[in-house]
Amino acid sequence: GFSMRLTRFIPVAFAAIAVVGTAQNAGPQTYFVEQRGVTEFSGRMIVRPHQVNDLALRGMNWGEIEARRAEARSLVSGITLNYVPETDEYIVKVPLGMNENSLAIHLMSSGDFQYVEPDWTVYPLAIPNDAQYSSQWHHTRINSPTAWNHFTGDGSVIVAITDTGVRLTHQDLASQLVPGANSATGTAIPQASGGQVNDIHGHGTHVAGTAAARGNNTVGVSGVSWNAKIMPIRVTNSSGGSSSIAALTAGARWAADNGARVVSTSYSGVSSTSVQTTGNYIKFTRNGVYCWAAGNDNVARTVDHADVTIVGASTTTDTKASFSAFGVAIDVFAPGVNIHATYNTNDTAYGLMSGTSMACPCAAGLAGLITGTNPLLTAQEVETILYQT
Repeated sequence: GFSMRLTRFIPVAFAAIAVVGTAQNAGPQTYFVEQRGVTEFSGRMIVRPHQVNDLALRGMNWGEIEARRAEARSLVSGITLNYVPETDEYIVKVPLGMNENSLAIHLMSSGDFQYVEPDWTVYPLAIPNDAQYSSQWHHTRINSPTAWNHFTGDGSVIVAITDTGVRLTHQDLASQLVPGANSATGTAIPQASGGQVNDIHGHGTHVAGTAAARGNNTVGVSGVSWNAKIMPIRVTNSSGGSSSIAALTAGARWAADNGARVVSTSYSGVSSTSVQTTGNYIKFTRNGVYCWAAGNDNVARTVDHADVTIVGASTTTDTKASFSAFGVAIDVFAPGVNIHATYNTNDTAYGLMSGTSMACPCAAGLAGLITGTNPLLTAQEVETILYQT
């Protein structure tokens, strides 16, 4: 059988560690703290009104529910930049004279909103090393060859990579690609309509190769799911790779709406409540698995998401990578140190990178491989197999 042979790492004292870049002191006194280069304010917020079912459980009748939700809409009507019907979220701008914290306090104090949080500017989570040829140690560690003896995929499963793009002409990726989209603005523009998906940073090409580089083709490397299709979803138009939560989740939803059974996101910002909202949409509306990197800040993650697979990074000896986040929010650890995969410098380039950015597509590739063995599996069943076997 296939075994990840990975360990959960549970911290013994959460209270001593502040969760930087997320909400602290839940409720009207919520405040948010930036972490430069990880989660930064963008001048935008993501807000979600209380949902109909939640209000009904409080004993409200239909008229009261409608009035409460109408009040929520009116509070953001003058500052709304975009409405996301799939998740009932509003992307709003922070008005002059206010900041992210004062706006959050103002809106949450109304009692009309489930959450109000920054549309964080977030960053790729790789720790690059000098490019050099190296064996792919992680396949032996997670018993990939044993799995491949059973099933190598048949090309029916699509793994979406929401990242900086993919080198479309790389020898180990070109044959794997299906049309993707560019969601950098928060609205997905399909590749067929001019959305640019070529890699403008390099991070996305390595991530894509870790998940699903072509295997058994006599050249280069093998992805974990080396017969899966790769859907490139470019979430940034910045050469530095920065994106936003709204851009990442918009790309993830577009991918799931267009056939991806697995979505992999190797960016900071996993603690955002909006990530869980989109995870719920992908799992239960599109029967997909949503994977997100745990983070490279070596802190305890306590914000668990029931519908998102949060992936920490492990080493050659199945111990926690020194940089990897840990804690009850992490669902699985996967190899993330000195991972050898496709590189963006040319069509035959390969190199080493480390980070939870590499661990996430390793787990996503495995989720794709599991899905391919029986496409009738539900996303929940795929997650259960991924976590327990």
